[in-house]
Amino acid sequence: MKTKIFSIMAAAAILASGVTSCSDNWEPDVKTGSGNGVGRLRTATFGVEVTNGEMLIKDGLAPSKAPKAAAKSRESVDLTNFIVKITAADGTEAGTWKYGEMEEFLLLDAGDYTVDVASSEAPEPAGWNCPYFTGSQKFTIVENKITDVEPVVCTLGNVMVTVHFTKQLLAEAGSDLQVAVTSTEGNSLTYTTSTPATDAGYFASSGDENETLKVTFTGTISGVAETFSNALLDVKPGQHRKITFGLKKNDAVSPDENGYILVDGTPISVDTSVENEDMTVDNAVEDDILDPSDRPGHEVLPDDPTPPGPENPDDPKEDAIDFDSKTIKLDGTWNKVSDFADGMDAKQEAIVVITAKEGVANLIVTINANDGLAAVLADPSMGLDKPFDLAYPGDRYDVLHNFKFPLGDEVIGKTEVTFDITDFVPMLGMYPGQNTFIIRVVDQKGGEKSQSLMFE
Repeated sequence: MKTKIFSIMAAAAILASGVTSCSDNWEPDVKTGSGNGVGRLRTATFGVEVTNGEMLIKDGLAPSKAPKAAAKSRESVDLTNFIVKITAADGTEAGTWKYGEMEEFLLLDAGDYTVDVASSEAPEPAGWNCPYFTGSQKFTIVENKITDVEPVVCTLGNVMVTVHFTKQLLAEAGSDLQVAVTSTEGNSLTYTTSTPATDAGYFASSGDENETLKVTFTGTISGVAETFSNALLDVKPGQHRKITFGLKKNDAVSPDENGYILVDGTPISVDTSVENEDMTVDNAVEDDILDPSDRPGHEVLPDDPTPPGPENPDDPKEDAIDFDSKTIKLDGTWNKVSDFADGMDAKQEAIVVITAKEGVANLIVTINANDGLAAVLADPSMGLDKPFDLAYPGDRYDVLHNFKFPLGDEVIGKTEVTFDITDFVPMLGMYPGQNTFIIRVVDQKGGEKSQSLMFE
């Protein structure tokens, strides 16, 4: 899709400054109170580019697999009410206008300026079909000259989220199916099976480097009440997160686990897959991202699953990533904390050796904790209640380092990583109950595999 440039329909009148000519040779020889000369900004050539704006309006509001007929027919972004603010280099605001109401020429002191353009005063904290576009451009006013400004490129400044349910899931689901998406700031939107295909949710960004969106699925599947929460990591303005919920065969699901489902005698579970589309570029690049989950054996579920094999050479091989341990049971059964710790003292190592033939790109850990431990992990001094990536620990580096987790360069690109939670296990004993570590490894070629470590 090519970007369209929408230029201002220049007004016929010029500023009421006693000047009667629009000639490029205009030389008013005017001085302001500050002693600076003045120049003019020609707004007729001042344009605004809305990158991917048409795709958001025409196509992007419908889930990627919905019929195009379901998408809105409007093909352009209305710029009339976009807000234009011009600010001098010293921070002084020269003025604010609506894009469609600007004069043909603006009289400004000579000097450097920034023009900021936004589709509204601020993005909605959370709302339906409310993309927020923003962009800026610098320019210089020269004394007694007319200045033309390069087009201001506006890109999506909030986060777009669409939700899709596969036909297989809908066939097994009750009428209570819903998905709540909640931002870091606590603003939430709820998607249901009756949410129109053309509706997309938009969330304002908190600016947090490690921003997440919490996704909570609830509903009755094959007569079984199913509830679980996932987290979308590294959320940034300009992203379109496409979330798909479906069903997959999952022999790793324990019959004792909440949400255990049998369909025609086969154990299955609700699965989540997420695509990330960058809406800030003309040619959006899509990456497949599997969301952290509280389900063992979690894997990407396309609408039409195709098993890996010789006929699908691009699929990651089963043994490209592996987990092995001489101390922790990895077969989906519970490990006894008392075997590993005596009070706050570790008495046995708790180590998993991770091998990745292509080298590790991400090592994402989710701790599904009981209420007592969950409260401790949620304390700001810990911040481990949300999924964290040991490859990119960010502001949680010190906490994770104290527990002797492998971090940063000890993870990235390595074909073998020792995941050691020996120093963490004693905390599990302080808060009796069931706690599960979910380790998700993504390799350098996009292959991935998950492993659950279950303690009680």
